[in-house]
Amino acid sequence: MKIGGLASGMDTDSIVKDMMKVAKMPLDKLNQEKQWLEWQQEDYREINKSLFSFRDKLFDLKLQGTFQAKSASTSQDKVATVTAGNSATPGNYELQVNELAKGAFRTSTGKIDTGYIEGQTLAEQYSGAGWTKTTEEGKEVIKGQIRINDKVTIEFDAETDSIKDIAAKINEKMETTGVTAVFNADTNKFFLANVDSSFGKEIKVEGIDLEGTNNGAKLLTSLDAQMSTIKGLADFETKLKINGTEITFNRATDSFEQIAKKINEHEKDTGVRASYDKGTERFFFSTSTTGADAKIDFSGTTDKGLEFLDTIKIGATMESGTDKGKVAGLNAKVTLNGTDFEMAENKFTINGLTYELKGVNTTENPTTSIVITNDTGAVFDKIKEFVEDYNKLLEQVNGKMDEKKYRSFHALSKEEKEAMTDKEVELWEEKAKSGTLRNDSTLRDLLGKMRMATSSYLKDIDSEYNSLKSIGIATQNYYEGGKLHLDEDKLKKALNEDPDAVQKIFTLKGEDDKSLGIGDSLYDIVNNGTKAVVEKAGRVSIKGVDDSFLGKRLKNMQKSIASWEDRLVRIEDRYWSQFTAMEKALSQMNSQSSWLAQQFSQG
Repeated sequence: MKIGGLASGMDTDSIVKDMMKVAKMPLDKLNQEKQWLEWQQEDYREINKSLFSFRDKLFDLKLQGTFQAKSASTSQDKVATVTAGNSATPGNYELQVNELAKGAFRTSTGKIDTGYIEGQTLAEQYSGAGWTKTTEEGKEVIKGQIRINDKVTIEFDAETDSIKDIAAKINEKMETTGVTAVFNADTNKFFLANVDSSFGKEIKVEGIDLEGTNNGAKLLTSLDAQMSTIKGLADFETKLKINGTEITFNRATDSFEQIAKKINEHEKDTGVRASYDKGTERFFFSTSTTGADAKIDFSGTTDKGLEFLDTIKIGATMESGTDKGKVAGLNAKVTLNGTDFEMAENKFTINGLTYELKGVNTTENPTTSIVITNDTGAVFDKIKEFVEDYNKLLEQVNGKMDEKKYRSFHALSKEEKEAMTDKEVELWEEKAKSGTLRNDSTLRDLLGKMRMATSSYLKDIDSEYNSLKSIGIATQNYYEGGKLHLDEDKLKKALNEDPDAVQKIFTLKGEDDKSLGIGDSLYDIVNNGTKAVVEKAGRVSIKGVDDSFLGKRLKNMQKSIASWEDRLVRIEDRYWSQFTAMEKALSQMNSQSSWLAQQFSQG
């Protein structure tokens, strides 16, 4: 912090600030010029965005296909819909759909027997099923205890506990027993397994203090019997091969829904989807494609996989004779103008016409009539869109070129903005930004060439329709800046009378302006215009070095600003040094004056 005026009594800080304002004026001028160039660069780039967009739309007007649109109608939409491509030949067609394409389908031949209702207690689940376990006294077992590996006792009550509850109780003691329990609701099986299969030890389960248990889930053949060795859940790993792709799942831990999900994860490779419906208790397989080549083949499946297929009541192969729930894939069979075709899909394309089959023809309606015509409406809409886009671009460019420049409104400095309200700053900068592209030569040259292109005629078109004006597209008033007006009736008349000539107006290929279609001509003009603007102002997406005209100017200006900022620091330091020297001299002079005064007073 610098404090002056101690000897002189002057407000040195204010004096230095005022002096710096004068010294800073060249820097303020540079910042104003820099801001103006940045605004100009932004406006150029905004114009160029519109030019790029218009240029891309013009590309379609260079193509003959744009003017060869066709429309299709059918007598029976419930049998087939038809879409006409540009290459389709106008005329009448007769279609007879004899058979639709279908995918292969396989489903369980009956309900999958699970015998399990989730959430029921043991007593509820198996009451009346004849699956009860009795004690030696002949009493039904309803409660008791199970000891696992001589370590933990599990208590249960058939009136309140479900099989899942017993599994949960066993798993709570897993760290002590080393045993985990899983109940698979789909297969109605209860699994006990060592947590670590590397142990290879037996799982010993015995019943004690039996007052009862329910044997319906076949948890134990005998509560006093020692179970055989179980090495882990890996024993229940199942591999199912579908159309040559192997899919792995675990029948102990995976539900039918989870198995279906794992199968569907391989749909890209197998071409097969799977699902399980709890309501019907059936498994469903279907191909994602149609046609005679569509198949669902389980050939190569391992024994465990075959056992799974047997569980869900589906045969291993379509030809096994055991799979009654099978439907083979079929090709679509159609007759088109007397010629028979077979297609693998219900959607196909022949000679520029895309057919989508919905149903088959009946004896009452043995054929479907199809009519293909030139779609002049689509071509009309495309040309009308071109006129609208052209005028929109002209309005934007002319607007910037005619924008008034307010020379008394400069770019505001930071200090000036701080002295104004936000609204005042907004209104000020609205005028300060105005006129950045006023009478711009680059844009003026571009518009001039565009007007020439749209007003010229093409000498190589042997028709009365050989220019935009001849089909109802022309300028009217000079003060409109080249705006095009569309006579819709005149354009429709030209499209109906000579659609080929209208097409050539836009797509004709030639060596000079008089033999080059409007589409190509305007495309080249606008494309060159975008390049000229890029050379002037660069691209928004440019990263790093901006070699455009304005980019270089701004770079040089930034260097000048940085240089001036360094210079102002030195100027301010010099001012303070000068005032400090003055204060020091005054302080010495005051000290001498005080000494002299003291001497005189003593004499």
